[in-house]
Amino acid sequence: MTEHKIKNNFFYQSESKLISKAVQRSLGLHLFRVRQKRKINSSVVCMDLHIKQRELDNVEIGRNAVNWKLIQKLADYYNLHVYAGFFSKPE
Repeated sequence: MTEHKIKNNFFYQSESKLISKAVQRSLGLHLFRVRQKRKINSSVVCMDLHIKQRELDNVEIGRNAVNWKLIQKLADYYNLHVYAGFFSKPE
């Protein structure tokens, strides 16, 4: 996965050939990075959202199918807006 920084925002380019895997890894990595940047312990997030550590780990690592309900819960918790976009492939 390649990381790009544009105007204080981070974008991730997954190496996966499957678009679903690329999206899930990018979302998870971004949420992990937000949590780390804000210095929030994962156990605090889990306690506040009433979720298991394993559920948070699965999202942040990009493991299993995307749990959109949990993604929304985390986005709300971090006060983030989720959007999708397309970018030109690097040459």
